[in-house]
Amino acid sequence: KTFKTKLQNVYSYNIRLMDLHLGQSIVPTKPGDFEYFRSLCLNEEGWELHYNEDLTVHSREFPGTGSKCLRMRGLLKGISIDTMLDSLCDDEYRHSWDTVGVNFYTVCMLDRYTAVAYYCLKCPFPFQNRDFVFQLTWGKVADGYILMNHSVEVPSQPPVPGIVRGISLISGYYISTVEEGCIVTYLSHSDVKLSIPQWLANKVGTYLAPGVFRNMYAAAERYEEWKSTHEPEFKPWRFEEQRTLNQYADPVLLSKWGFPPPPACLKAGTSPVGVTADSDTESFHSADEDTVDNIA
Repeated sequence: KTFKTKLQNVYSYNIRLMDLHLGQSIVPTKPGDFEYFRSLCLNEEGWELHYNEDLTVHSREFPGTGSKCLRMRGLLKGISIDTMLDSLCDDEYRHSWDTVGVNFYTVCMLDRYTAVAYYCLKCPFPFQNRDFVFQLTWGKVADGYILMNHSVEVPSQPPVPGIVRGISLISGYYISTVEEGCIVTYLSHSDVKLSIPQWLANKVGTYLAPGVFRNMYAAAERYEEWKSTHEPEFKPWRFEEQRTLNQYADPVLLSKWGFPPPPACLKAGTSPVGVTADSDTESFHSADEDTVDNIA
């Protein structure tokens, strides 16, 4: 099935969110999208439990998509929501702990909290590695943060020979604060195009999930110490003024996709990167606001 057809099927029960993914491949996040993702993380109806020890692993069928949605949830004691968010957003740090990511980088910024990103996933022999190109968005909800993504098609990031291009229908993290630390819910509804029965692919995913989650927990525990010796004040995912103009997509494309031009106060940067037309202390947008102007 086509990319668009899969998206239509997975969101056929929610007409409002269809606007986020259909029509244009890249679109600004709208009011309520974070709360929709949060509802997927919290709703218990239709989810099948596979694992229930130090964390829970559930899966759920979405008819017509060809794959199950996987959900992991666990308590990270002693980890604040801010530390958890930073450990996930800091690309330099992620290279030190993400053992399944062969390569990942930001293709370009679309606005303050929206980016196009690339991620290549290591697969065991005899399968080829999988990669994804997706629009990544992060921001606040009432009790924490959300990072969510969905696949997009960008001319400057064509399929790579020898790597299978996967599709993220909707994936991301919901990080909520609790007295003991934070609760992280990871949601992944992806088609990795494995040439094995889908039921077996789903089983493999639920089997491997706990190890991936524990690795992420251990990385969050080490992050503050690591960051203290690696430009501790540099957090461009929080502070837009730390970015440069060359990190943004071409203004012509930003306008086409419905995004504002980059702030004029940003420095020019060095060489162009990303996508071109040719190829405050409270630094996070809140999902409770009526308009969405700066969101990734």
